[in-house]
Amino acid sequence: MKVNSPPGSRLPAPDSSTKQMSQPKSPKELAFLHDSFGEFFSIFWEALLNAELEDHGVDVEHMITDLPTASETEKLAQSEGLDAVQSWTAVEEFDYESAEQFLNSPLMTDFLLPGWLGSVPEAAKERVIEELARIIDEERHSGAFVLSLKATLVVGKKGRVQ
Repeated sequence: MKVNSPPGSRLPAPDSSTKQMSQPKSPKELAFLHDSFGEFFSIFWEALLNAELEDHGVDVEHMITDLPTASETEKLAQSEGLDAVQSWTAVEEFDYESAEQFLNSPLMTDFLLPGWLGSVPEAAKERVIEELARIIDEERHSGAFVLSLKATLVVGKKGRVQ
């Protein structure tokens, strides 16, 4: 899924924590998703360390500290001229039978991993993914691996262009 700012918009291109959910129903409607993945980041950090990429541990810190809050996302939408801004926040859980199922799910391959692995050198990405799989399978003790995320959907309408 390619995520870009809407044509003619001054909204910054969404990053791995803020995604445009779908094509707007009309040129005046826009929806964004803000998410956070608290417990997964510690697994990701450990995988980087085990893959001898400890210098990239700071990238995980930035993933955590750079996540905008729901109110910051709403303010961004309002500051860019969207009216009737509303948001909804919910904790969503995704259960996976194995690390392989998790890492090959569309949520990961199409939506999350490309951004999370963006700073990892190309030659090391497979090593990091292998470490993620090993840690997840080791920690789940034959049970399901649960990814929980706090998602905020922000919706607004473009004002009239004068």
